[in-house]
Amino acid sequence: MVKAYFLVGFAFVFALFGYFSLDILVSQYLGDHQGAIIDLRAFIILPLTLAVEYVIYFMVSYFLFDKVKPLTLKQDSFFQMLSLIINAVFLFIFVSLYSRGLRDSVADGVALRVDDFPATKIYLSSMIASLLLLLGARKFWRQ
Repeated sequence: MVKAYFLVGFAFVFALFGYFSLDILVSQYLGDHQGAIIDLRAFIILPLTLAVEYVIYFMVSYFLFDKVKPLTLKQDSFFQMLSLIINAVFLFIFVSLYSRGLRDSVADGVALRVDDFPATKIYLSSMIASLLLLLGARKFWRQ
């Protein structure tokens, strides 16, 4: 029963992170520029799909982590929080790398299209990079 609460709780935390992280990353993407929204689906449907993607990411990572090395519930909770933090760091790095060249090439008074924000590419690359790093760390995790 405790494991079910663990799974539901962390799935909820990951969904919240996926939903609310888009606004922070878009503001980092825009920098000092204004943002232009042509299609409102970017702020209505995209956060919901990112929340679902993060729940799927959590379930896949939990399954893979448990296959590599099972841990106690307390250690697994710590590891999942570490997973979320490392994923957030990778998101920040990938958005910074992507938007640095873009913002430098655009003049100061020009508005950037928020619809062109490559959320899927950034989020998936962040998920894959953090999952690979954490799978390696989990393999050598001490009991």
